[in-house]
Amino acid sequence: MSVTLLLRATEISHRPVVSIATGEAVADVKDVLYSPEDGRLTGFTLNKHGGLFAGPLKTALLLDHVYAVGTDAVTVEDIGAIGAAGGEPAPRNRNVLGNEVLTDGGTALGIVTDLIVRGGVVGPGVGAEVGQVVGYQVRGTAEGAVEQLVPLPYALAVSGTHLVVPATVQPFLTTDLADFGGAVADFRAQLS
Repeated sequence: MSVTLLLRATEISHRPVVSIATGEAVADVKDVLYSPEDGRLTGFTLNKHGGLFAGPLKTALLLDHVYAVGTDAVTVEDIGAIGAAGGEPAPRNRNVLGNEVLTDGGTALGIVTDLIVRGGVVGPGVGAEVGQVVGYQVRGTAEGAVEQLVPLPYALAVSGTHLVVPATVQPFLTTDLADFGGAVADFRAQLS
């Protein structure tokens, strides 16, 4: 039985990028790059390794060049993975933090505060789902509202300010990341 590794995108930020060839920390993750239209991470912007004053790198680490996204580090096969796309600057992907999640029935579920991402080893037959965003962490707009995790369908309607999910998602909302993998699987099975 395979265990799904789910991570909050904000937990990946500031983690070291480590070369598995040398064991060196070659950079630190600054931010995750997310394509809501594709429902997945596309890569990471980076800071030079060395802490708060190290400064940003001008190239991105694309997900295609990542070996694994883990609980304590992002690993690459070697340092050449950073900027491996010909030294291209970081892709410009839209930030969905702060957007409102609505059901197709018009019910507001809350404001996006984080992305829930599948982690694990990227590779042939192993990591087809690594980097997939399976849910959003949202905070309700009412005073005292708790943050909830909203499972996402495979396809999502996205505008500059709203993300629309099926109303059938509501029974699958949870506050517990440990149980969220099952909620995502059950929700997607219901849609099939």
